[in-house]
Amino acid sequence: MIVFVDTSTIVAASGSARGLSRLLFDYAPKTDWQLVTAEYCLEEVERNIGKIMGAPEAWKAIVKPRLAIVPSEIVLDRPIVFE
Repeated sequence: MIVFVDTSTIVAASGSARGLSRLLFDYAPKTDWQLVTAEYCLEEVERNIGKIMGAPEAWKAIVKPRLAIVPSEIVLDRPIVFE
């Protein structure tokens, strides 16, 4: 199963080893779950991770290695028309 992980979940998992967000990261390797996030989420994480004590270390050692990064794409099936 592919599970998309947003910025708030990543930051929470990095900031606390006891929360449900970290449990997701701890449990995923034991299952067939693939945790994915978008490039823009990584940018948000990098900007905010330093605000939480201990989070940068957990981010680099535990959380980030368990994530697959998917590119952000915008797909429009109709043209945008401005009056």
